Amino acid sequence: MQGLPLLVAATLALQQPVVPLHIVVPPVQAQAALGALHALDVLDALDALDALGTDEGWVQPDEQDPTDSLWRAARQALNRADYQSAANLYGDLARRYPTASRAGDALYWAAFALYKNDNLDRARSMLATQQQRYPKAATLRDGDALLARVQGALAKQGDAEAAEWIRRHAQPGADTGGTRGGGCPGEDDDDDLRIAALNGLLQMDATSALPILKKVLAKRDACSAGLRRKAVFIVSQKRGGETEDILLDVARNDPDSDVRQQAVFWLSQVGSDRAVTALD
Repeated sequence: MQGLPLLVAATLALQQPVVPLHIVVPPVQAQAALGALHALDVLDALDALDALGTDEGWVQPDEQDPTDSLWRAARQALNRADYQSAANLYGDLARRYPTASRAGDALYWAAFALYKNDNLDRARSMLATQQQRYPKAATLRDGDALLARVQGALAKQGDAEAAEWIRRHAQPGADTGGTRGGGCPGEDDDDDLRIAALNGLLQMDATSALPILKKVLAKRDACSAGLRRKAVFIVSQKRGGETEDILLDVARNDPDSDVRQQAVFWLSQVGSDRAVTALD
């Protein structure tokens, strides 16, 4: 995929979400990619803007592996958007072969298929099982972010427990699951769970979400640059005067050039006289 044009690579990543895909957006090309992704689901777009990692969910076919046929059938079902079949097949693999190397990842993909099929309660249950039983699963970090999406969707449906979970995980300094060690995260190790929770909170209660996002964007350390880039994207989805104020401040004052470029791009999409004047 690295040889494909950026726009094609991002589009393919969103059309075929079979492996946790992460695509690097070079600073000079970020505006075009973000523009192409603007009409798509916010969190799917954020996935496409992650850094390209290894294909953790793929294992070469092995005739000696009893899980191989189930895994391939499940992938095929997911590729053709047959989410019910994919969920059943991945779930069968995890249930029948709980000690297999693929069992933890199968739970993630079962949950993903259930989420796409709006079976949110079961998706949440699958992800909870993955966290409890398979703490070393390759897709555990992706599972954290997916859980935030699931909880956000449940909260919008009136699930009080999910709403409380979203509020708690969107807060500054919230425990994001402990799936990573200490130190400064790398470019491909942004706080996806918290960003997903913030997006859920923005959809559920923008009045509470925007002040938290402003605190995130007020950070100036290098370690939070990736988080700030994603926060800019989340803020841009909520149009209004306060959004303009936040983006203008980031465009003028953030120390990271990529964060500033993204703020400038989203300001250009607002089209107001104030934004146009600020960009001149």
